Amino acid sequence: MVRIVYADGNRREREAFRQAALGRADVMIVGVARDGQEAVQMAVQYRPEVAILTEGLTVIDSYEAANLISGAAPGCRPIMLVDVDGAEVLRHAMRMGVRVCLPRASTSHSALLDAAAKLAELELMRERPEFAPALDPARFPKIVAVTGAKGGVGKTSLAANLAVALAKAERGPTCLVDLYTQFGDIGTVLNVRPTQTLVDLNGAREIDLDAVEAVTVQHASGLHVILGSTNTHAVDALPASRIEQVFAALRQRYKFLLTDTPNLLYSGTVRVLESANLVLLVCNLMDLTTVTDTRRWLDAMRSTLQWDRLRLVLNRVSKTSSLPVAKVEESLGMKAWATVPDDSKLVSHCANKGVPFVTESPRSSASRAVTEMAELLLEDGG
Repeated sequence: MVRIVYADGNRREREAFRQAALGRADVMIVGVARDGQEAVQMAVQYRPEVAILTEGLTVIDSYEAANLISGAAPGCRPIMLVDVDGAEVLRHAMRMGVRVCLPRASTSHSALLDAAAKLAELELMRERPEFAPALDPARFPKIVAVTGAKGGVGKTSLAANLAVALAKAERGPTCLVDLYTQFGDIGTVLNVRPTQTLVDLNGAREIDLDAVEAVTVQHASGLHVILGSTNTHAVDALPASRIEQVFAALRQRYKFLLTDTPNLLYSGTVRVLESANLVLLVCNLMDLTTVTDTRRWLDAMRSTLQWDRLRLVLNRVSKTSSLPVAKVEESLGMKAWATVPDDSKLVSHCANKGVPFVTESPRSSASRAVTEMAELLLEDGG
């Protein structure tokens, strides 16, 4: 039953409204106020689900009363009956915390009670267990795009091992999506061979969760993997609209979605980077051209990406690196979010075997660095 406070300066209207509510099993009038001050006091005292305010209340203005009720009794939703219906009135009402605005002249008492009951019902849906995943930020899916300004910086190996580390943490289902339609290496690095890939979905009329699951394979670690293609296709063989449909489906199932994102900037990759919760930009310290290309990438994406979602990852860091970390950070104008030590022998050995180095050698310096990155992601939204 919805509990209501009703405020109207007209005594006859107050009585008529009270009579209209009699006999209804879905509403209860817990307070009838003569002015805005009484309406606020009753809302605070009785904690109703809805407060109905008519325009023109005295002592405290109707809009100010709605504002005070929203602040002092946050569980109470104000409805406003207005004399003149219009966009400016609606904007002002909404700014003051009004949830529903209705024209007084054409709204009957019965229709007003129906509106109050419907508003309360919609709000109470938030308390149902089945709506918890949609309303709890801790349960929201997190998309982490791993990319770089050029090939050979180690981002595919990093994406694969980071995804495996997250899957092994068992804090929610994890999926790694390889967005390469030319020469993608995730399948080799993880030794997975699906029968279908994302490119095969281009002919589907609709891409839903069932369609996406048909191109998904499970790795021994529990990680789910989707490859862009096992053959060579055009770079833009995955249109941006298709990629959006794929991720819309994946969000329904997975807590963590990681992508191995090509360094080539076209509509599909840009769309993924724009929608990602975090973008891990990988740069290694082997040669100056990598840093130069990374700086150009940053310049190209400066007006597209939300900068607070971008994280710099410096790969293959060692005492003998060609470029010191501080110099690279200065050149790029940003601090490194994470650094991965140079353990090229282990990384190459594991890639050739098709085994993640975080499972093959969990105590290695590279594995510890990737595990720490996974822990940071878990702390941020796990």
